[in-house]
Amino acid sequence: MFVAVALSSVDLSDSSRHPAPHLSAAFVAPLISARFRSLRLPALVFEIVLGAVIGPDVLDLVRVSGSVQLLSNLGLATLIFLAGFELDLAVVKGRPL
Repeated sequence: MFVAVALSSVDLSDSSRHPAPHLSAAFVAPLISARFRSLRLPALVFEIVLGAVIGPDVLDLVRVSGSVQLLSNLGLATLIFLAGFELDLAVVKGRPL
């Protein structure tokens, strides 16, 4: 239902800029993660940081178009969904405070 509503309100024809910053951030983030293994941070952290840096608030290399907004919403929903799998229900269900 969420995807159908999101798709109905997205104008995919507004690609006013080149997708190179998106692709380069997705390609560079795992390389940075591999280079700085001592930090023990997943590539996802670097993808989020690079996305903030190339976004409209810092370097303004990309604009938030309808397709970028759709991918952002789907990515956030997936991230929250996968974080739910990491929860240890025995710990959460423990003795009340």
